[in-house]
Amino acid sequence: MEKQEVTKILAESLRSLTIKLDNLYALTRMDAYEYLCELDALRHLLYGLLDVPPWESDEEIVDDYLQGKIDYDEMLSRIAEAQKAFDPNTYAKYVKAVSDNE
Repeated sequence: MEKQEVTKILAESLRSLTIKLDNLYALTRMDAYEYLCELDALRHLLYGLLDVPPWESDEEIVDDYLQGKIDYDEMLSRIAEAQKAFDPNTYAKYVKAVSDNE
């Protein structure tokens, strides 16, 4: 790809993103950083409401849904499988090992 093509793609992408963020600000009166923080907090709330096990790989199930990679029923099915496989003792050992290394 030539520099001119890359430049045009980047410029168009940034323009589109800037317009979307400006529209979001007009709607919510939150800048992008505040919005992303709120979005992250809502994502963690959703993990809790769905009783997603605390492993990052299990949280990625919800992220896959939010990114449109899987549908809602598939997300629920994968979460149910993760809940069955979750061992609280293993997770407690992991948390202890991490905190001991800090």
